[in-house]
Amino acid sequence: DEKLSYFDVMEYHNGAKLMVNRNYLVPVLKEGIVVYVGEKEDYGNVIMVEDSLGIDTWYGNICNSTVHLYDNLSAGSYIGEACGDYIYLVYSKGNIFLEYKDYLE
Repeated sequence: DEKLSYFDVMEYHNGAKLMVNRNYLVPVLKEGIVVYVGEKEDYGNVIMVEDSLGIDTWYGNICNSTVHLYDNLSAGSYIGEACGDYIYLVYSKGNIFLEYKDYLE
């Protein structure tokens, strides 16, 4: 499985901003279904993947993605490229934001 590789992480709104290599290929962290693809304020282009426990992982600032709504994604597959040198990660369940430190490897 491809693991997430980043240089630095900082809190950002309801999640984290991770510094990565420019045009980094972003791996799916946990198997799940794509439940949202589109723009979200403060996060740019977002792809949201819901896992079997109902936890949504938001991947923000993603470019050149080929995933579509309701695609099933396996852990380690690629969701797209970082637009520039950072991505956003947010974890939520229902309307509650979760502490990213509990999920980020």
